[in-house]
Amino acid sequence: MATLAGASTGTVSNVLNRPDTVRQATRERVEKAIAEVGFVRQASFAREADEGLGHEDGSVSARYTHVTDTIRALLMNQLTEVWHESLDDRLLLAPRSPAPILDRMLQQRAAER
Repeated sequence: MATLAGASTGTVSNVLNRPDTVRQATRERVEKAIAEVGFVRQASFAREADEGLGHEDGSVSARYTHVTDTIRALLMNQLTEVWHESLDDRLLLAPRSPAPILDRMLQQRAAER
């Protein structure tokens, strides 16, 4: 959400937890990103996580939220992009590897490009 809103994760946290501390224009951008990804807070999930981990201070419920399919897809796309960039960088250094699994991945990535 932070990337989509052009804001820091701290700003997103402030919008969710202390919206009065965030400038209106920034808050509106973050709220729009929240709506676009379908973010929904799941207080009951966080409460159960707190209880399951033995937390009494509510720290988990302040940090954990429900992950929607849209957020999961966005994360997967970003991770895949970083992975491909890493393979591309590795290919520039050496197109082969003595580690069989890495060698197969490098050869597959080279064929895709």
